[in-house]
Amino acid sequence: MDKLYKCSKLEKTDVQNRIIESNKGMMDRDDLVKWVSAGLEVGGHTCSHPQLSKIDRAMVEKEPWISKSKLEEITKKEAPIFAYPYGMRGYCNRDMIGLVQKTGYKCAVSLIAGINTLKTNRFDLKKIAVGRNLDFQELCDRIKQNFLKELIFR
Repeated sequence: MDKLYKCSKLEKTDVQNRIIESNKGMMDRDDLVKWVSAGLEVGGHTCSHPQLSKIDRAMVEKEPWISKSKLEEITKKEAPIFAYPYGMRGYCNRDMIGLVQKTGYKCAVSLIAGINTLKTNRFDLKKIAVGRNLDFQELCDRIKQNFLKELIFR
């Protein structure tokens, strides 16, 4: 929770303001370095944002690895987490998940909402959506709501 709190406090920093003001939707090298120096992690994605289930195996192995390598070169820190492009069921199959696992990431997240358990495949993690206007208390409430859904529907 310390990282979440620290992240919520970044709202007024140059990093956050630059992203919001530029409306470019992506961070540049300086943004990444500032983000990491504030104690936050960055994770990989891909370089060209392909739908993994629609490209050949060689590209599935290459795209996440290049992204990871570039991020680590820029930040001088490990990029342990991968986020699947598009991130919904059908956009990435079990074979693709296995290939991403081989690229050196410790885990990977989708866009599928929910709570993870100890039984969840760490390369098929769910997450809770966070927007620009979500404050820390709302985030905590959203986590509690998703946790309760998991308990009820299991």
